[in-house]
Amino acid sequence: MDYSNIIVIHDNFYRMIVKNYKFIWKFFGHEAKGTALHHRIHLVQFALLHRLESTESGVEALSGGQQAFLIVSNTDRKKVEMALKPHEILDHD
Repeated sequence: MDYSNIIVIHDNFYRMIVKNYKFIWKFFGHEAKGTALHHRIHLVQFALLHRLESTESGVEALSGGQQAFLIVSNTDRKKVEMALKPHEILDHD
């Protein structure tokens, strides 16, 4: 029996009902990239320690700086917002 269609439907439905947020921390100056990369390590540690759902993290270039980010589901939004004080929060699909 092939369950692949059921899995795809479930994954698509889950993405529709679960809202994700992108938490951003911005860094500027000549050490911005190193600072953002180091900050990402702590974001991953926090996600593992608190068993956050749907996490993704990374570092992106900004005009004149870098940003570290963490993407989490709505269920973990308040936990991250209160504990880590991000510079910006965006809806993420």
